[in-house]
Amino acid sequence: MPECFTIYADKIEGRIDPYFYRPEFGRYYEILLNNKEIIRGKDIFIKIESGIGVKPENLTNEGLRYIEVNSISPLNVSKDNSFVDENERIKILDKGDMVTGRVGSVGNFALFEDDEKVAFSDNILRIKLKQNINKKFILFLLNSSIVKKQIDRYKKGSLQSVINQQTLNSLILILPPLTTQNRIVSLMDSTYSSKKSKKTESQKLLDSINDYVLDELGIKLPELKDKMCFVVDSEEVKNNRIDPRYYKPHFKDFEKELSKRKDIKNIGEISEYVGSGSTPMAGGDDYTSNEEGIPFIRIVNLKNNTIVLDDALYIKKEIHEGMLKRTQLKPNDVLLSMAGTIGLSVIVPENLGEANINQAIARIVLKDNINPFYLSALLNSKIGKFQTDRLSRPSVQANINLEEIRALKIPLPPLSVQNKIADEVKKRMQKAESLQKEAKEELEKAKLEVEKIILG
Repeated sequence: MPECFTIYADKIEGRIDPYFYRPEFGRYYEILLNNKEIIRGKDIFIKIESGIGVKPENLTNEGLRYIEVNSISPLNVSKDNSFVDENERIKILDKGDMVTGRVGSVGNFALFEDDEKVAFSDNILRIKLKQNINKKFILFLLNSSIVKKQIDRYKKGSLQSVINQQTLNSLILILPPLTTQNRIVSLMDSTYSSKKSKKTESQKLLDSINDYVLDELGIKLPELKDKMCFVVDSEEVKNNRIDPRYYKPHFKDFEKELSKRKDIKNIGEISEYVGSGSTPMAGGDDYTSNEEGIPFIRIVNLKNNTIVLDDALYIKKEIHEGMLKRTQLKPNDVLLSMAGTIGLSVIVPENLGEANINQAIARIVLKDNINPFYLSALLNSKIGKFQTDRLSRPSVQANINLEEIRALKIPLPPLSVQNKIADEVKKRMQKAESLQKEAKEELEKAKLEVEKIILG
């Protein structure tokens, strides 16, 4: 895009920020305005209003469900576990209301189709549609790039994006004949049904990995019999832990079951190196652009059993080779999250290139003749989760330390068995990933087809 462009006075629309007048928006609006079936949001939105905010201290454990803006994703309203007293000053969603976020991650629209009474916050906009409108078609239209590009143009606020009633009423929408609307709804319903089916199949494959690993190793985990009251003798107190949770009976039963095996090793024994990174000062000079910097991996980048760089930070080369030299990532390193969502393990992929980690992730470099994919599979199974869950300290953000990671116990069968387990786990993970990718590609293809139909 050109960094310099001219806007004449007769083109000003009550905004003077350059972003609003970028040429790409102008060209896109020309395409929309040439369509004979255009309407404005105000032509079908009969009422737009925000909810009422409730202070955190006024939320309860029962009563009316209360949703915030993060409950809204494209097409879907998730049910938060927040509740509010019915006597509070609130607004209730009606079945058939369209909702979208007013602030933050704006541009997601969902249709509320639940019979449950749900209150909504002041950060949510409720949209009431005319009765003779195909609401599902409007839902798909609002979540299409046709509308998202317009909202991107209108978003107000530099630190936090905001949209309002005026923005929604100004949207250029295209309303084709009812037969075309029905055709689009049928296509999208079919695509989302296929996506849901593949997502379910993918999740079943991932869920099956834990049972496979346990069965292959011949390990039977004890049944969870949690007790509100139990006794801990003084000689049982260890690891400087005096919190009752650490000594829950099911943790002790698991430890006994695991200790029956003769091939148990701890991670410290089988590793050449176990360490974590460090985090440069936020907003400091140690960070740079993705074009010039080295990917700086945080827990949010550990997704789908691999490393995803979509929202990664980047550090300068001298930081990567200086203060963070010992945590430079190499292919097949085992990573383990140490804070927040603890116990999540991934393998550094071959194609990642140079990268580093922050202090919330441990890097484990294994000795020869130990399969890193086997260790990662063990850490992600209940064998690893039982231990990291027990070690996590109850606080605002759960965490474990490097010493505790080195002490994690791992059944270590012969390399041939490790390889067999690792290969089967990779096979199931790759199949699950393939299903997710297929579902995503089918959805994107359907969206493009829909937009071609709408735009003619």
